[in-house]
Amino acid sequence: MAEEDIIAAIAPQIKNYISWSEFAQFKSCEHKYYISYKLDYKAPTNLTMWAGNVIHSIMEEICHKGDNYIFNEEFEKSWEINLQKLTEAQIIDFTQHKDKLRDRFALIVSNLAFNERFKDYKVLHTELKILQKLATIDGDDFFFKGYVDLILQDEITGEVLIVDWKTSGKLWDLRKKLADKMFVGQILTYRHFVSLATGIPIEKIKCRYVALCDNGTIQELPIFPDQKITKEYLDEMIDAVISIKKLDPKKLKKQRFGPAKILCDWCNYNNTAMCNALKNQVPIIPK
Repeated sequence: MAEEDIIAAIAPQIKNYISWSEFAQFKSCEHKYYISYKLDYKAPTNLTMWAGNVIHSIMEEICHKGDNYIFNEEFEKSWEINLQKLTEAQIIDFTQHKDKLRDRFALIVSNLAFNERFKDYKVLHTELKILQKLATIDGDDFFFKGYVDLILQDEITGEVLIVDWKTSGKLWDLRKKLADKMFVGQILTYRHFVSLATGIPIEKIKCRYVALCDNGTIQELPIFPDQKITKEYLDEMIDAVISIKKLDPKKLKKQRFGPAKILCDWCNYNNTAMCNALKNQVPIIPK
């Protein structure tokens, strides 16, 4: 296939929304962004990522049910739902870790003690879908799309709290997390769009990350609202949308955003035919 035909075959598809993960990936590496979102090639999930999906599903049910849940039943239900997203080989591989994962998640849920930790709050939303206008660009409306893990309301003060669950294999270095622009920006951006979606005044919304660590440790990290910083992230997202519309697959940039210095080493496509990091070439279309 001639190079011009390849470029035509993988020409960017225009769509009218962007998610935080898409934005973050574009900022991190245009190569990986193009492979994932323009070629629509999804790398096989690994056990760590998949386990995170299982615990997120469990937390959604626990938040809904309060004290009226049985952990083993919730685990089995979440396990079966998420198995449907795997290949046969992955099911065989991941199922070998089932007992260990169940014990790990039971410890996390026990130490979180959700009803005690958030006893002054009522649940407003779990997995709230957000689709709100970001900007009008070249006459077209573009939207922000995302899901917010948990929204609570203090029954005493009326203040609203956004909670974003993060699963982690190790304890967080909280100072490093606060220094990571994309980490801080995600939940501030959610705060902005939650206000638009629900009509809750933004000054009444607080936000907090809650890390569910593999050893059962629970870490909470409040992110203090800052309208100036939030606007900077929204402007950056608009700039990203404009750049994505004009993206040339022959001129993709590799960028390192944030404190990490070894992003390539963590990438599923590193040193593969899918990645053009070493040569300025068009990515190979996956079969």
